[in-house]
Amino acid sequence: MSAHGHVSSGSSNNGSQYISTTLDPEVAAKWNQPGQTTVTFDTDDVIPDVLGNREIIDISTKEKAIAAGLKQPAINFATSSKEVLIVGHVPADSIHIIDLKTAVTKTSDCPQ
Repeated sequence: MSAHGHVSSGSSNNGSQYISTTLDPEVAAKWNQPGQTTVTFDTDDVIPDVLGNREIIDISTKEKAIAAGLKQPAINFATSSKEVLIVGHVPADSIHIIDLKTAVTKTSDCPQ
């Protein structure tokens, strides 16, 4: 599946190799459902999956989304979510659970 196909299909992206992530804790908080855990990790820690695939596609801005082959309305979806697509495996010791209430407060307090 292409990055465009993944973003266009939204939450029903059956068969997609991509993991959707966001750069923005406020976006994570918006989509978080009761019982879900939100985590953070460094993309430098992503290793190839069992098939040897590793890819990080930052589509968080219009320019980056266009460069990755996205078309409208997927460009708007990706940029509004500040999305970064991941193909690969994140080792367990690289994953850190975060408290979204604290993360959003800290981010919101930062000057823009």
